[in-house]
Amino acid sequence: MSNLAAPMPAAAVTMVADADTEAFIRTVSRFAQERLAPVAEAIDRSDDIGEELFAEMAGLGLFANAFRYDSDQPHGGAERLYFLLRVFEELARVSPTVAKAVMDQNLGQIGMLREYAPEALRDSYLQQIAAGDKYAAFAMSEPQTGSNIARFSTVATPVDGGFRINGHKDWITGAAHRLVHFVVAKPAADSRQIGLFLVDRTLLGPQGGTVEIDDRKQKLGLRGLGEYHVHYNDVFVPHERVVLDFDRGSLRRVMRHYNAKRLGQAAICIGLSKSALRTAFDYTSQRHPAGSPPHLTMRTTLAPLVSEVKAAESITTWAARELAAGDDTGAPSAMAKYVAGELAIRVTNAAAQMCGANGLSDKLPLARLMRDARMLTMAGGASEVLRGTVAHNLERLLA
Repeated sequence: MSNLAAPMPAAAVTMVADADTEAFIRTVSRFAQERLAPVAEAIDRSDDIGEELFAEMAGLGLFANAFRYDSDQPHGGAERLYFLLRVFEELARVSPTVAKAVMDQNLGQIGMLREYAPEALRDSYLQQIAAGDKYAAFAMSEPQTGSNIARFSTVATPVDGGFRINGHKDWITGAAHRLVHFVVAKPAADSRQIGLFLVDRTLLGPQGGTVEIDDRKQKLGLRGLGEYHVHYNDVFVPHERVVLDFDRGSLRRVMRHYNAKRLGQAAICIGLSKSALRTAFDYTSQRHPAGSPPHLTMRTTLAPLVSEVKAAESITTWAARELAAGDDTGAPSAMAKYVAGELAIRVTNAAAQMCGANGLSDKLPLARLMRDARMLTMAGGASEVLRGTVAHNLERLLA
C-alpha cells in the first residue's frame, strides 16, 4: 500500500474512546479536513488508501470502536448507531471511500463478531481490528448470483475438528488487504441454511487450504478499497472460529447486521451530498455577485436539494431507531439507503452542472463525488433490491 502523505503528529493520533461524543466527532472532522482532504484525490487516482493512513485511523480509535456500545441492546443501541452514522458522514464529506473503509470495520461483519462469536474469539479479534493489526472482509456475494443466497454454491463441509470451505466469492471489498474473512457458506449447495465462518489468512498453515485472491475490479468510483474475486480452496476452519453454525435463523441474523451497513451507506451518501452542495454554493457565490440572476438561480436550485438532504437525514435517523429497536424486516434500512443513494446522484449531478466545466474537472471534487454516489446505488444492495424489500413490507409500512 502506498504512502500518500506524512502522518499526523503523534499528539493528534490518540485513543479517544473515553471522550464524549462531540469531542470525538470534532476529532474526526479535524482529521478529515487536515489529513484526509489533501490526499483524497490521490487516493482516487492511485486506487489505494495506503497503510499509513489506515494506521493513523486505527490510532484515532476509528476501527471496532467501542464508544457508546451497549451489549444489552441490538447493534449496541440507538445512540451507538447515531454516533457511528455521524462519524461516517463527517468522513464522507471529504472521502466516501475512506468513510466506507471505516464503516466496514464497525458495522456488518464487526457487528456479527460482537453479537454472535464465542467470547474468546470475539475479544481477540475485536482487539486486533481496533489496533489495526488485522482488518475484516465480508465474503457473501458470489459470481453470477450476487447476494441471492438461495443460489449460493460455497459449501462448508463438516470434518474432524471443524469445517472445510470450498467455493468462490466475488466483489469482496478489501479481500487482499483484509486478513480476516467472514465467509457465508452452506452445508450443501441445495440447502436453505447458512453458516458464518471466520477465516484468518494468517492461521491457515500447511494443511489449512488456500485462499486465492485475483481479478481486482477497475471501478467507476469508491476507488481505494479494492474489490476482488476470492477462491476458498479446502480452507479449514476450526470449531472455535465458527461465528454462526448452520441454522435456518442464521440468514436473518446475518441480514440484521447487513441492514446496519445499509444505514452506514445512507450516511455516506448524505455526507457526500452535503459536500457537493457546499462546493457548488461556495464556487458559484465567488463567480457571481449576490443578487445577480445566476446567483439567484443557484439559490433556487439548491434550496429543494438541501431540503431533500434534510429529509434523508430524518429517514436515516428513523431507520436507525427502528433497527436498534429490533426491526428484522430490513425495510427501514432499505428505505434510508434508497432515498439517500438516489438523492446523492441527483445532488452531485446538479452541483456539477451548476459549476460549469470546472464541475467536471479535477479543479473541484464533484466529478469524484458523482462517481462515488453512482457506486453507492449498487454497493450493499442495488436500488432495485431495496425497492423490492420495501414493496414486500408495504402492508406494515402503510398501517
